[in-house]
Amino acid sequence: MRITIFAVGDRDALDVSAVLGTELDRRGHNVILVEPDTPTTDPSTLELFVNAAAGADLIVSALHSQDEASCLAEAAGVPMVALHLEPGPDESAFSRAHGGGTRLPRPLARVLQNAELHAQWAPDAPRINAFRARLGLSPTSRSATDRMRRAGYVEIQAYSRLLVPSLVAWDERRPLVGFVTDAEAPLPTGAWVGGDEIFVDVALGHAVHDAVERVAARSGDRVVRGRADHVRLDGARMAVHAGTAATTAAVARAGIPSLVLSQSRAQAFWGRSVRDRGVGDWLDLADLADETLERAVRPLLSAGPRRRAAHLRTALLGETAVADSVQIIEDAVSVPSSRHRRARDLRTGAATTR
Repeated sequence: MRITIFAVGDRDALDVSAVLGTELDRRGHNVILVEPDTPTTDPSTLELFVNAAAGADLIVSALHSQDEASCLAEAAGVPMVALHLEPGPDESAFSRAHGGGTRLPRPLARVLQNAELHAQWAPDAPRINAFRARLGLSPTSRSATDRMRRAGYVEIQAYSRLLVPSLVAWDERRPLVGFVTDAEAPLPTGAWVGGDEIFVDVALGHAVHDAVERVAARSGDRVVRGRADHVRLDGARMAVHAGTAATTAAVARAGIPSLVLSQSRAQAFWGRSVRDRGVGDWLDLADLADETLERAVRPLLSAGPRRRAAHLRTALLGETAVADSVQIIEDAVSVPSSRHRRARDLRTGAATTR
């Protein structure tokens, strides 16, 4: 099959897309991985999307290109699979509009989520409708989330129920597969954090590293810096990081506690998740001071969080997210919805019967 993957967004989105694309290629599919150098608002990016999607049997998209990808799939009459690295604002148990994943009463959460979806969609509506017109589609007043739901597109939830246990009951259209990581990728020689150091992700910057060093020096602990996806962390005592989905997954799979210093609602969501599971804590980076940092770090170096983190690692290593995601993608092509079949028949000139 010919499969086009739009890897638009942050490094996490690119990494997950690349892992799935590599496995699909290994299984004999013709995969095109699209990582544009310009934003989706740039005409050259839209031209790249149109050319890359031509002749595709399936379109896969990370979050930040799902509006465009859903339009291309609709115009071509082919299925689409969306990739989500965290719960979206339409998930009724969470609202990232308040405090990075704070649980709210469901009726209030639903109102806030609908308002957030509309607020996200409204500024892009003219641009997306212009794109739809270019593809021969009628204008729409619905967000990509709403259109994907109505079309029956599969939305892979590429994170673990072990960190978000309240989401255990997803339906077949939104399968929760676990963290999609390239567990077999080789690491650079010597890229191992050992000797019980406290690991600090370089993405947090020099100021955070210096603050952690000051706190660690009081008890004789050593601090090392690096990128969580470039080292083996299973020798560390704990990790201090920004709380992106991929870094949270890497630390959890290493079996060590996390301290998340968040700068966004999505990062705060993962900080809340590791705190709720008893394997970490989180602080807003804007509130960072030596005193607050020490109060957060010290409990995570004790036996309880480290024991729970080790148990979580064992459970996470039992997930088969890559294989499950690839099977879902293949099934989306082999068993398209009736809507996709009718669109494909019209495109090819075949007669349809009921």
